Amino acid sequence: MLCNAPLPEMSLARLRGVTETMLITLAARVLAPEQEPDLGFRDRTAEAIAARLGFDPARFAADRKSMRGTILRARWFDRVIEAWLMRYPATLCLSFGSGLDMRQNRLNNIDAALWYDIELPEILTLREHVRPPGMIGTGLVSDELGAGSWLGALPHSQGQPILFFAEGVLMYLPPEIVWRLFARLRDFAAARKAPLGIVFDYVSPFVSRHAHSNPSVRQTGARFDWSLRQLHEVSSRVPGLILREDYDLARDISWGTSCVARLHALLTRGSRLCGAALFEAGADTV
Repeated sequence: MLCNAPLPEMSLARLRGVTETMLITLAARVLAPEQEPDLGFRDRTAEAIAARLGFDPARFAADRKSMRGTILRARWFDRVIEAWLMRYPATLCLSFGSGLDMRQNRLNNIDAALWYDIELPEILTLREHVRPPGMIGTGLVSDELGAGSWLGALPHSQGQPILFFAEGVLMYLPPEIVWRLFARLRDFAAARKAPLGIVFDYVSPFVSRHAHSNPSVRQTGARFDWSLRQLHEVSSRVPGLILREDYDLARDISWGTSCVARLHALLTRGSRLCGAALFEAGADTV
């Protein structure tokens, strides 16, 4: 059941660029049971939100690679976040660029978590109008280039584990903003002597240069900005962050994508075409 209040003036038709890309992931979650039954993914909250907004996912349905890749990525994020919460139930969860994804409703082990959804003000307004009643989480406003300016609004709890996750977001930001954000998260956790996890997805420079060839992204007019050649760049640029897990996203999307990914790896000394990763830091490593 969703909020029945009138929708804010900002309609889906007025979304442009990066903000419009949240409709790609919404479409994928709605279409998953029909298009990708082998993945066993169903998000009934996403279905209800799409109906509430009058959103037709058919707009992106033909882009099967993006639709499947989005669900593969969402499943990986869900699993990694649940595993973290098994280790640290009372975690400060920071969902950055949540869009219309109500991930809380798909996860186990979140009862003890303190959850914040961090979004642009206009998206947060739309999100609050369609969020299910009783769902945990507090909205926190961020400006697009704030690079963690919202961290100061968080409650202080010494030693409380922190998990930051950004799905389908960071590649649209300027590189200097992403690196500054990672550094601020590291310093924020270190000041509290708290374990830190950073979960994100990324694209290679090759994918970034060819973003215009992605049918779904091309519809929005958005472009990729931040990319990673190798995952060790993260630890080099932000000392103290240690890679704990990574996922080669391209390998499971399609046979053709897998072939391109293997060729790309051969030509770039093992670089992923696109992937996701979990980095960690703690008081003993920062």
